[in-house]
Amino acid sequence: MARYKAAGFGVPDEAEVRSWRASWPPLFKALMRAGLSDLQVYLEYGTPGGGRRLDALLLGATPDGTLALVVIELKQWQTCRILDKDRVMRSDGLVTAHPVHQVAAYRSFFQHWRPSKAPALDLRAVVMLHNATAEEGAVLRPGVPAVADIAVLTADDLSARPRACVMS
Repeated sequence: MARYKAAGFGVPDEAEVRSWRASWPPLFKALMRAGLSDLQVYLEYGTPGGGRRLDALLLGATPDGTLALVVIELKQWQTCRILDKDRVMRSDGLVTAHPVHQVAAYRSFFQHWRPSKAPALDLRAVVMLHNATAEEGAVLRPGVPAVADIAVLTADDLSARPRACVMS
């Protein structure tokens, strides 16, 4: 919490702390199961300028040595109703940003913020619904080509047998 405060985010409220305690263990368990324990993991990563705070940012390298960055949006809720391309209503009635479009905006930041002479970057985005079933998560799977490559992982995906990974 001290780093959170030092980064200028203030004092986290009880709901935020509860969210961390519920979401971070499944994230780390999934990384360990996938053999990705050597990645750098940044939690509650604040982008330069302080405009955005990402749930998790993973940093590693592909087998050919290309820098790899994965932006992860963590969600604890299971079900929602799509209101439009940008918004969903959770089962508790709260209207919030569509997590796929939310993480796409974070990814876009890294695509456009980098200097033109920066090294090549393998940039990915993932929504992790660690409490949802595959059926519940399917509602959020993107049908729009611009975000079709964003994975929506559910508890079913996270408990499945790990596949070969292209990031180390």
